[in-house]
Amino acid sequence: MVPFNWKSSLFASGHYSEIHILTPNGRHLESGIGPSGKSHMDSSILDHVRRTQSIVFDEMRRFPDGALRMHIYVPLGTKTKSVAAIVMLEIDPATELHRLTNNWPVPTTSAEVVLLRRDGDSILFLNGTNHNLL
Repeated sequence: MVPFNWKSSLFASGHYSEIHILTPNGRHLESGIGPSGKSHMDSSILDHVRRTQSIVFDEMRRFPDGALRMHIYVPLGTKTKSVAAIVMLEIDPATELHRLTNNWPVPTTSAEVVLLRRDGDSILFLNGTNHNLL
């Protein structure tokens, strides 16, 4: 019987660009680092996951290297015990989310989905647009 390699399986799915298993305080226990080779953890989110023992879908962010990324934090443990570890899954929105938002279900020359967020006094476009909006 061949042992199951869960990290290879998750990478092969193409949904996650990085996978990390962390202690509740954020120290790496095991990493499956994908193409970017860098981990971008948010300690306030780790604190929230530890306190609430719930899965957290982080918002889409543009990181200093210019890449857009989303993270899913999954606590490992039971309701009766404290969180033993946290799995952090990194998603590249260009491979999944943008594929869904950039393809309209019917032929159209004007409709599109635009993901944006306020960034101080500016607007940050989180996906490509089909039209010049400015």
